[in-house]
Amino acid sequence: MIAISEHRLDQFGVVASTACALHCMILGLAPVALATSGLGALFGHEAEWAFSLSAGLLALLAAAFGFRAHGSVRVVAILLGGTTALIVSRFLEEWGVHGFGTVIGIFGGLGLVSGHFLNLKARRDCECCSTCLSPE
Repeated sequence: MIAISEHRLDQFGVVASTACALHCMILGLAPVALATSGLGALFGHEAEWAFSLSAGLLALLAAAFGFRAHGSVRVVAILLGGTTALIVSRFLEEWGVHGFGTVIGIFGGLGLVSGHFLNLKARRDCECCSTCLSPE
């Protein structure tokens, strides 16, 4: 099994959540351009579910590890809220509520980015984590 350090999980989460938020913005603003460019397959329903579920899983893992380290309920709430918004946005889009679903998805992705950054900061700020976050 591959071991990944807990703070690397947040760093990867920031990248994945940023990609997710950008994906939602691009898809919401330029669907015709994407379809004509041949990139439409990256924005199909299956890919969007994969992006959303991957970002959500990363957020849930980061929230669990982060809470264990720093105990910040605020950070966990932001990560859980972002995950919930992403999943809700997917269902809204599946039900044909595309505009509102896209807006919810963008805010969910931005919530995840913020949550991962706050989780990293909380880990760095707490005394219990200072040794595990030292440069290797």
